Amino acid sequence: MVRACRRRQWLLLVGGLASGGCGDELATYASMGPRYEARTWLAATANPFPFASNRFESREAAGAFIDSLYALGADTVYVLNVQQDSAWVRQEGGPYADALLVRLPADPGARARLLAVNAREARREGFEPDRDRGQRYLYFWWD
Repeated sequence: MVRACRRRQWLLLVGGLASGGCGDELATYASMGPRYEARTWLAATANPFPFASNRFESREAAGAFIDSLYALGADTVYVLNVQQDSAWVRQEGGPYADALLVRLPADPGARARLLAVNAREARREGFEPDRDRGQRYLYFWWD
């Protein structure tokens, strides 16, 4: 747990954000700004490339990935780290985000499937994957 917590803190610090403690999982992510349910947020933004454009070539590709997380059993998928200042919105046509926070289900099979997707995405970005330690949330970030 300490190693995974340090990884999250490192990710938060690299982004220039203060890290919350590891005692409360949601507090760890609070410094990344508000979180929004991913499907709702994606549908509401006018940005043609609103999410992790280095990984997803279109809004539809990002939406398909989010849908796949729900299909694998995610309780909720949130968008984090939203760039929504007025200059960004004017330049890009709407807010942009590069991170997801997935609320994991209790079902062991669904957890394993979601952790496998997270492991694939983490390795793709050069990170060590998280393992199941009973956590409620799983973090996805694309650099």
